[in-house]
Amino acid sequence: MRRRSRRCDHFGYGSDAEAADGSAARRLAEALRNYALVTNTPVNQVINAALADYLEANAADVVHAAFDKGLQQHGEVFDRLANRWLRC
Repeated sequence: MRRRSRRCDHFGYGSDAEAADGSAARRLAEALRNYALVTNTPVNQVINAALADYLEANAADVVHAAFDKGLQQHGEVFDRLANRWLRC
C-alpha cells in the first residue's frame, strides 16, 4: 500500500477523498500525458506501462480481495458443498 501512495502522491493524486472527485483523476491523466510528451512515448504505451506496474505491485492484494469477496458472497454455498462432500 505504501508504494502506491508514494507513486500517487508524486503525480499529485493524494487522499482518498480527493480521488473520489474528478479533479484528482484529471491531474493524474495530465501527468501521464506530460510524461508521454517529455519522453516522446505514445500516451497509450505510458498508460499501459503504468497499469502494468500498478498491477504487478498490487497483484497479491487484488487476488486476496477477490478471493475474500467470493468467500463473502458464496460462503454459505461453499459450506453446504463441503458438508455434502465430506459425507461421502
